[in-house]
Amino acid sequence: MSHRLLSCFVVVTALACGGTQAPPPAAPETAPPAGATPAPSAEAPVAAESTEAPAAPGAINWDAMDKKARGKYMKDVVMPKMKEVFTAFDKKYANMQCMTCHGSGATNGSFAMPNPELPQLPADMSKFKEWAAKKPAMTEFMLKHVKPEMAKLLNEPEYNPETKVGFGCGECHTMASK
Repeated sequence: MSHRLLSCFVVVTALACGGTQAPPPAAPETAPPAGATPAPSAEAPVAAESTEAPAAPGAINWDAMDKKARGKYMKDVVMPKMKEVFTAFDKKYANMQCMTCHGSGATNGSFAMPNPELPQLPADMSKFKEWAAKKPAMTEFMLKHVKPEMAKLLNEPEYNPETKVGFGCGECHTMASK
């Protein structure tokens, strides 16, 4: 298993195992008074609503997208799909929000990844295997469901340890060097 794959596995496992707390349930929505400007949200700023259909998974070039396009794609495509994937694993993710993965980056607008607020994964394979053995269900979920789905959504191959190319654990989680 490559370093990057190991990183992805650890990150996904930590997240699925409750390495980060799920955000509190959202308050019920109420319509603002006519002419009022909506209050800012703890969610990431997202582009204004558009009548355009969201890009289909696999039909994007993430690297070429600007921040506005990325935000819209995350809101319209990635979040609903990943919420579905996580909720199928554990109902505690029913209130999944941008902060679940992006942490404070969702509130400050940076959305930087990897997110150091997610559980750090051991970069050393033997330590990773030891860590994963403590959380086998989460590890399996992250490796078999989260990593492949995110790779597909971002139109990237899954991480290949031989070429060191593709979407892996280290895209979301930071890796411990020791």
